[in-house]
Amino acid sequence: MSIKAILFTIFLLPSALVSADHPVLKLNDRTWQTKTEGKSIFIKFFSPFCELCQELAPEFAKLAEEWEGHNNGVIVEMDCESEDSLKTCYHDPFNVEEYPTLWYGDPYNPKRYLGDWTYESMSAWAIEHIGIPPCSVKNIEFCNDYEKQVIDELQSKSKSELEHVKRQMNKQLSRAHAEHDDFIAEVNNIYRDANDDKQLKSHKAAYEEVMAELNTIYEELQKDFQNKLDTIRSESNHMWMLQILQGKSGERRAREF
Repeated sequence: MSIKAILFTIFLLPSALVSADHPVLKLNDRTWQTKTEGKSIFIKFFSPFCELCQELAPEFAKLAEEWEGHNNGVIVEMDCESEDSLKTCYHDPFNVEEYPTLWYGDPYNPKRYLGDWTYESMSAWAIEHIGIPPCSVKNIEFCNDYEKQVIDELQSKSKSELEHVKRQMNKQLSRAHAEHDDFIAEVNNIYRDANDDKQLKSHKAAYEEVMAELNTIYEELQKDFQNKLDTIRSESNHMWMLQILQGKSGERRAREF
């Protein structure tokens, strides 16, 4: 067990005492920033009409109870069928495409959780990855020297300079999304052709091999796509840039008031 896990479990109830019907903190576009500011997150995006989401719900609820009241990490969920959650669900950095989808880490620079959906797996992952707050403008004590230097450089820039960097990053993200959509469309076309091929379907082993290969290609495309988005955001210092931009916007509103 890692040091993080040992330190964290001191403050947790034993898993045997964790119930399966604990309510999970539900966020929307309006409450997203205030409830996640300065914390590491583990979030579930779901639809109330999704069967897999319903199966995951009790496991995720147990995880939420385990982390209730934790100073650094928070377990939350968002209903992507709700009109007041559309912005967070369907725009960067999440761009939810399927339900349920789990993400973790820095709210400004999250990573996709691809592990098992059991309470035990999610709990172990959360202990390792969200027990400590992310380096941020407000949590500067959790930053290393290099990160502090980058934040200082960003803070020295004007609001217009930061907005320019943000626009350039968004252009790169848009291109990445367009390329990914094209690749997925090609895979879907091959999948559809294979399903329409009666001769192929008559040979069960060959058909199943083709389907397995397509599933592998799809999973690899998703991983490559996520890695590309992470790289673009990282090179733009996305998470700190947005925090500083929000701060500068707040300062301007305060002066005007």
